[in-house]
Amino acid sequence: SNPVSRKTFVNRMRTKTYGPNFSKHLEPKVHDLILQHGSRIPVVYFSFRAVLASLLSNKGLMKDENLLLNPNNPFDSITDGMVLSDLNSGWWHRETCKMFRLQPQKDILLPIVLFIDGSTIDSNQKMNVEPITFTLGIFNRSVRSKAEAWRTIGYIEKLKHVLSEPILSRANNSKNKLQDKHSIIKFILRELIELQGQDAGCKWDLEIQSLYHI
Repeated sequence: SNPVSRKTFVNRMRTKTYGPNFSKHLEPKVHDLILQHGSRIPVVYFSFRAVLASLLSNKGLMKDENLLLNPNNPFDSITDGMVLSDLNSGWWHRETCKMFRLQPQKDILLPIVLFIDGSTIDSNQKMNVEPITFTLGIFNRSVRSKAEAWRTIGYIEKLKHVLSEPILSRANNSKNKLQDKHSIIKFILRELIELQGQDAGCKWDLEIQSLYHI
């Protein structure tokens, strides 16, 4: 009998969808990306920092039993063994920790698992996009198999859906299409690239059995 205004309704739905803490930061954004042949295309993306924070602050996921960390000593390194079990075992994990020179009792390696796959968005299966999604390598395998452990950081659209016909003719060869796709991926992953590197990373208060703050 007393409906709310459209603005109030949208704000409530935004908070319900993205949560009260990150609602403004988790909203999708659109950027006009200039491709190598001079055309502009709209790229839909999300802030990697915001979606990373949404995963790290998810109490349903960030439980001791869900993490590939020793709850008694989360800084404990995993030594090589005869059996490779998960991401924190084997040569790759050990050598990557060495490469980044992780500081004892302060730093933890946070692997990022990326996935790209096409998805149709219309009933005739002619319109499709490729979401770029990721999850955290500190989750164990059973958690990584759950949809709620993954986040989307951007979409790769088919150029024929967003470019005019004259411009599309210039871009419509295998070399240009591959380069355009790489340009879109590079833009979507730019925040992830900024967080990587020898002196990069992020600071986060990670609670392990409410005893450790990292």
